[in-house]
Amino acid sequence: MATLDVSAADLTTLSNAMKESGNAIGGQIDPVRKNLWGMGTHNGQRESGKNYPKQGEDANAALERVAFWLTHWSTAVKATGSALGQSADAYVYTDAVNAKKVNELS
Repeated sequence: MATLDVSAADLTTLSNAMKESGNAIGGQIDPVRKNLWGMGTHNGQRESGKNYPKQGEDANAALERVAFWLTHWSTAVKATGSALGQSADAYVYTDAVNAKKVNELS
């Protein structure tokens, strides 16, 4: 019969990598929100698109959706990473408790 072995160290490594990835994704939210397509405000900001206000509004709406999506993606990846880290901790704890019980029987 095959046994199932879980490497807590590998699970922790994966957890940390996922949380790091979630932070990297989250780091792209502000650059998206702060670089919306302009509609010709003529105040030194957002000069592009001054002759195309409807298209500029559509582009801005699309960028806002991208930022919204990035927010949820980042949150989900970090939450998954946290859950994996908690699982690694639970495996280590459970293994230690079971090992103690086995040792007490010997």
